Amino acid sequence: MKRIYFILTLLSFLTLVLAGCSTEEQIFRTEAPEENLPTLTSTAGTSQSSIPTTAMLHGYLVEFTGRDYNGEATTFYYTVTGAGAEHDLLSFFIELGDCVPYPADWEPSGVYVNIHSAIDLYGIKWYNDLGMDESRDYSVTFSGDIPLGITRTCIMLPYDPAVAQIAGPGCGYEISGNVYIDADGDGVRDIAEESGIAGVTVTLSDGDGHSQTALTDLGGDYEFLANAGTYTLLIEAATPAEDFNESLAESFDPSGPTSVTVSIGPDSPGNDFGFSPQVEEITADLEEGIILTTGEPAKFWTKEVRSALHGGNGNPTYDVETMAQFLVQIQALFLPEPFQFTPGNEFQEALNILKEKAARDQGHNALNAISKKGALPDLLKSMSKKDPLLILLKELLTAEFNHVSGRGMVEDPELQNVMLAWAEAIAAEALASTENSEMIQSSRDILKSNGPLNTRIDKAIEFLEELNGAIGGGSGGGG
Repeated sequence: MKRIYFILTLLSFLTLVLAGCSTEEQIFRTEAPEENLPTLTSTAGTSQSSIPTTAMLHGYLVEFTGRDYNGEATTFYYTVTGAGAEHDLLSFFIELGDCVPYPADWEPSGVYVNIHSAIDLYGIKWYNDLGMDESRDYSVTFSGDIPLGITRTCIMLPYDPAVAQIAGPGCGYEISGNVYIDADGDGVRDIAEESGIAGVTVTLSDGDGHSQTALTDLGGDYEFLANAGTYTLLIEAATPAEDFNESLAESFDPSGPTSVTVSIGPDSPGNDFGFSPQVEEITADLEEGIILTTGEPAKFWTKEVRSALHGGNGNPTYDVETMAQFLVQIQALFLPEPFQFTPGNEFQEALNILKEKAARDQGHNALNAISKKGALPDLLKSMSKKDPLLILLKELLTAEFNHVSGRGMVEDPELQNVMLAWAEAIAAEALASTENSEMIQSSRDILKSNGPLNTRIDKAIEFLEELNGAIGGGSGGGG
């Protein structure tokens, strides 16, 4: 059982013993209701494997136009179009890798299936002349189900071949990796605690000046398919695409090189790129109003959660069902830690986190009500001190309520998304460092021995307080 579960259970027990309360059954649905909830934006869609579908060679545009499998055979389609060419096309070529069988059919006729002597590649070559302003369709068919992969194409002018990679009959090797938030800046990804960054453009270039790009998915993963050889992987500071690269360059520091050389044949997985946020600069921009925030402090969300706990009384901004769905969305954000609530007790546990100061006071007062000596009074006494982990969890939960309700950095939701994932990583690391320690110790005492983590916690709290508009605002609400 995670340490936070013990703390939440203990605080819930004390609430019942000292004050007494009644809870009403709540409906925590896994799907969002049709009304009241804002649409959450993400920085990328599904995982994208980047296979080039076009190539411009000698003024001719080569397009891969599709693949069709009819249950017995697979056909790959191409179109070649003159687009500024200076000479008529002599031949069009598609490489056939070792994994591809001999073609069963092709269109148009007049082909040669063998090694292209000018480029030393095996494949199918059409000898049909093509005028500088003409266009022609080509196809090649194979028996069986041949997967889509990556191959090479060649446009031949008199004594002058030009080669590029293009989608085609399935061969090639995978180059893959992850772009992630390096919360501790050590240059090594901890998958359990460091989330990926979505929407980052990764570029793959070969030695001939050809390149292709892939966009990281919601988990920060990317992949390419390429022929055997040596390539350069690069994360550029600026790209033509709408992506997160410019924000990375402006507000994050790489924890390792942003360009690496990889050789494939076989596959090359694990090519990761880590980035750490410039937390002090981002916090200062929030403080100075350079980055605007509409975040509400913990006091606001304490009132909302308390109202939901008691069936929606007190004229809240959000009804009970909406608040329940906010908690469902919060539990699905980023990491399994730190917010996973006990079914049926979600509101009480969220309230205990938001009332970090009130919880410490409650624990201190409970000492007088418990006469039996032992670990429990010692734990409560330690929790009555200012505990950075409890403060971090309070501000993080507040920020995530703001996030799922459409508040916070409304002009830069992608940056907020990444920064909250970073803060979750700090909280997960702190929880992991305390869960195996003696329960009578507060996290404040335990974390004293880990100076770098203590510093990251302090920076995370300062950032979250600014994001939540809580500087000088105190912690949320009375009992």
